[in-house]
Amino acid sequence: MGPTSGMGHCLTSNMRQGADEWSDVDHQDVPMCPRQQSKADVTSSIGDSNNRTEALKRRVEYKYNSKLRPRQFQVADLVMRKAHTYQLDNKLSPKWTGPFRVTEAFGNRAYMLETLEGDAIPRTWNATHLKFYFS
Repeated sequence: MGPTSGMGHCLTSNMRQGADEWSDVDHQDVPMCPRQQSKADVTSSIGDSNNRTEALKRRVEYKYNSKLRPRQFQVADLVMRKAHTYQLDNKLSPKWTGPFRVTEAFGNRAYMLETLEGDAIPRTWNATHLKFYFS
């Protein structure tokens, strides 16, 4: 068995020496195997990865918020409503139906709608499913 047995991939080619020369090597100069790192090195590498993770989260949040269009409607605004899948006959069918008039605005971005003739729509609609109608 040579001096490299048991250490495997941790030795580089310039560190592999004969058995006679190996005993003369100052072991302080030999770099540690990644599996033999001290706890301080491991802790600092974990801290670095946490910093990178936090930076990535901030970049993703910034990108998401830059594309987000906050929609807030007032009473009497005209809006279009996203069509249900059963209302779509084929791929050329309009994806939005309406216009509708907002009759009541709730604080949680929910809105009651009515048709332009005054017929009430039976349930509330979230702002994500509505967009402004421009005539």
